[in-house]
Order: sequence, then structure tokens, then C-alpha cells
Amino acid sequence: YDSRLRVVFRNFPLGVHEHAREAALAAEAAGLQDHFWEMHDVLYREQETWSKAPNARELFESYAGTIGLDLDKFRKDMDGEKTKERVEADRRRGESLGIQTTPTLFINNQPVDQKDRNPQGIRAEINAALEKKSQT
Repeated sequence: YDSRLRVVFRNFPLGVHEHAREAALAAEAAGLQDHFWEMHDVLYREQETWSKAPNARELFESYAGTIGLDLDKFRKDMDGEKTKERVEADRRRGESLGIQTTPTLFINNQPVDQKDRNPQGIRAEINAALEKKSQT
């Protein structure tokens, strides 16, 4: 899709998931060292482990070390106002859009139906949006 497609990721930590907010902070803190997606991938891959851990932060710090982050900066940034405000702003935006579950996907500000959240469905939705845009 080249430059015709832009992916925007927003945090929407749900309260029912005990460590979701802290995981979002970890990803944002990693992002301040240009490693957001690496941390994102580790968090999703290891979700089964950290979601049940009594002290998930220790695991997040371990993941940060594994992907080569400056751990002192990571710890500071996890507790910093910049990451907290980013996660909170994302959450508020999600609430304003009526999001109640994750993951939620939008294409051109339109929510993608649950039944279409698979590779073929998403591809079809993107292609339809691009076709519509080319007609305007």
C-alpha cells in the first residue's frame, strides 16, 4: 500500500486487565527510545506471562533490557508524565469514540466489524476505502 496507508496505534488499557495500563506505559517508555514496536511485540507475545504476574513491572524491565533499552531511562520514562499523559489521552479518545473492547480497528474513521477483523477482511476494507478515495 506504500504511502496510501498509515497505521496509527492507540492505547486503550481496559480496567479488567490488571496490568494493562502498566503495559501501555512500558510500550510508550520504550517508544521514547525508538523501540515502541519491539516492546509492543514482546508484550503481546508474553501477555500470558505478565498478565498473571504479581509484579509485572519487573518483567517489563526485563523485556526492556532484552530489546536493548537504557534501563534507567526506561524506568524514569515509565513513571514520567509524558508517558502517563499519552496513555491517558489515548484512553480518553477511545472513550469518546465509544470503544469498549480491544482490539478495535478503524479505517478512515469507520469501525471495522468484528467479522471482518481477519487478514482477508481487513485487506478488503482497506481496498474499498482506497477505491472510494480514488473516486473523490
